[in-house]
Amino acid sequence: METESLDSKHPFSSREEGSEEPFKCPSCGQLLDFRCRICVACGEPVEPAQLSSTPLPEISPPPAEENAPKPLVRFPWELSLMLLLISGGVVTVLGYLLGAIMVQFIFQGFQVLCAIWVFKDARYYAISRPLRWSLGTLFLWVVFLPWYLVRRRKLNYTCFFVETSPYFGWSLVIINLVLALIVIQLIGVGPDDLESP
Repeated sequence: METESLDSKHPFSSREEGSEEPFKCPSCGQLLDFRCRICVACGEPVEPAQLSSTPLPEISPPPAEENAPKPLVRFPWELSLMLLLISGGVVTVLGYLLGAIMVQFIFQGFQVLCAIWVFKDARYYAISRPLRWSLGTLFLWVVFLPWYLVRRRKLNYTCFFVETSPYFGWSLVIINLVLALIVIQLIGVGPDDLESP
């Protein structure tokens, strides 16, 4: 009987077995050993009941930034028109110096190099749809290259037409067909056709 009364009055009897971790004093917050029942900082007694009833701090989950919509990259009209004027002037000058066929090979080789660079650069910066950016640069250089140059400077943004639209491939095919028909029509019109009868 005496052992039961001693066990019931023992200060460690209400502690759960295996709870040997340090704890904070409910009064002052001092970190104490698990065997301590009087705070060494403030001198207040520490009741085991207070330890069990001390609420644990709540950890709030981080804000869900992934679900937030990303801002869109607008098309750089000014940069595209500037590149169009510069490339047109360069092609015109080289056409007089080297000939139309040589200029065509040079310009197509330049487009291929730009498309390869865009693909590798988009993969390096983990930009979505690097193949789409590369194909767009290959087939419509004056539109997609300046657009990509703006996109790579804004990695937290997105481009709806290139990266998320399911109609990107069909749109690219239709645009190239229209441009091919325009070029064929212009080539078919010779100097004799321009002269009035």
